Amino acid sequence: MLTILKYDDTRRNYSLKDILVEEKHTFTAAEFDDHHAEIKARFSPLTTRVLKSYGLLGFVRFLKGYYMVLITSRKRVGKILKHSIYTIKDLQMVAMFRTTQTTQNRDDENRYMNYFLDIKKESEFPFYFSYTYDLTRSLQENIMRKVRRTQDLEQSRQSVFN
Repeated sequence: MLTILKYDDTRRNYSLKDILVEEKHTFTAAEFDDHHAEIKARFSPLTTRVLKSYGLLGFVRFLKGYYMVLITSRKRVGKILKHSIYTIKDLQMVAMFRTTQTTQNRDDENRYMNYFLDIKKESEFPFYFSYTYDLTRSLQENIMRKVRRTQDLEQSRQSVFN
């Protein structure tokens, strides 16, 4: 399943919600390749190729504009019940703006980018995530939520048959 994020950076002052739109259509691999070829032909110098992404960590804004922070490498470090737990091994930052800058702005932008990447390197990615398990809750809370959902489902089935 592949999803496309569209953005429009033609405005000078903008917020992220103004420029980023998630495509409603989910693409097959063949459809994505066709769509990507069309985009590449139209916007070749503006596109950044990301071979594979395991998740979208978020967005960060420096002086020039937003960067999309993608998880490009992960490592499975464990399991909780049947849920895999991963840690981030590498990130890639994709600029969401055109790169026409003065030398001073480029130097400042690079300095902020290096600060951000230094934090990433020093922390050695102590960030854990799971696609199917809520790590922000305790094991007991997650199990109880599942039990409550099962009980609610059984009650709704009983009420249908009564």
